[in-house]
Amino acid sequence: MSGSESNWQSRPLGELATTTSGGTPSRKRKDYYGGSIPWVKSGELNDDYIFETEEHITEAGLKNSSAKIFSSGTVLIALYGATVGKTSILRTDASTNQAVCGITPGPDLDAGYLRYHLISLRRELLSHRYGGAQPNISQQIVRNQKIAYPPLPEQKKIAHILSTVQRAIEAQERIIQTTTELKKALMHKLFTEGLRNEPQKQTEIGPVPASWDVVELGKLAKVGNGSTPKRANEAYWEDGTIPWLNSTKIHDRFITEADQFVTPQAVKECHLPKVAPKAC
Repeated sequence: MSGSESNWQSRPLGELATTTSGGTPSRKRKDYYGGSIPWVKSGELNDDYIFETEEHITEAGLKNSSAKIFSSGTVLIALYGATVGKTSILRTDASTNQAVCGITPGPDLDAGYLRYHLISLRRELLSHRYGGAQPNISQQIVRNQKIAYPPLPEQKKIAHILSTVQRAIEAQERIIQTTTELKKALMHKLFTEGLRNEPQKQTEIGPVPASWDVVELGKLAKVGNGSTPKRANEAYWEDGTIPWLNSTKIHDRFITEADQFVTPQAVKECHLPKVAPKAC
């Protein structure tokens, strides 16, 4: 073990931080909602930061429920619901509902490091889920989770590196989203206006250039579907050389290879259509 690795320790989270959950003021009391206190629901946790919330509660709602105020910098983790296991860090003082566990790190633990570590441990945490249709994790499961951690300065460096990478990923995703929206807009323009700036006419599929014809696809192309040879028949699959596609390979782009292959016997006996690549 190197010198730096020997500085790492591992302890249950409950020994490194305090945890508690929130509460939901009675929905029957309108005077409990619409106040100035941010109130976080588990569905708002998305492995990021929370600067504002969808709902707010009043002082009366806070006092007459198990909701409590968590300070900015608190690490949140969803205990149940559709986002179970997801995390966030508060960037404002806020309350939460009972499906959210608030984690206040002690002096040996950095909040940013803890959040990323919990993300890396999500599969392990979720392996302890219990319950029915929407399995839960509990505060005890969270507290019992072993956390490996180096000295605080190193934790901060690790969190900074991961945060920098995350920002780069988010920037790239924004570019992809913008490009995708541009492509959609361009496709709509080209398929309704064409390239020659000519007048449009209304058709059963919407406006198109006046010189265009609208006909059924079946009159312009051969349309058909395939089938799946019996998996139990090895003669259909073993040492197959003919590419066989299923719907998971279709992603609005070119298909250049297949993951599965069938034999000529399967093509013949299962009436599989051969689809030849068309040169562009």
